[in-house]
Amino acid sequence: MEPTLRWEVYREGNIRAACFYPEDAAALVAVLGNGTTIEFKGITVWREGLEEIPASESYDTVAEVCYKRIGG
Repeated sequence: MEPTLRWEVYREGNIRAACFYPEDAAALVAVLGNGTTIEFKGITVWREGLEEIPASESYDTVAEVCYKRIGG
C-alpha cells in the first residue's frame, strides 16, 4: 500500500505543503520557521517555536513527537 499525503504544513493558517512522511514535513518547517505547524488529519502535532527543540535540530525527533501525538 502506498503512503498518502497526510502530513500537512501550515504557515499563517495557509497550507504550504502536504507530505508523505513527517520527516519531510519537518524539513519544510525548518525552512519556514517559527509559527509553522504540522497537522495530521486535522490534528496539530508540531508547532515550530513552541517545542523543546527546533525542527532543524532533528527531523527524526520531530517525526517521533508527531507519531506520539497521534497515538502511533
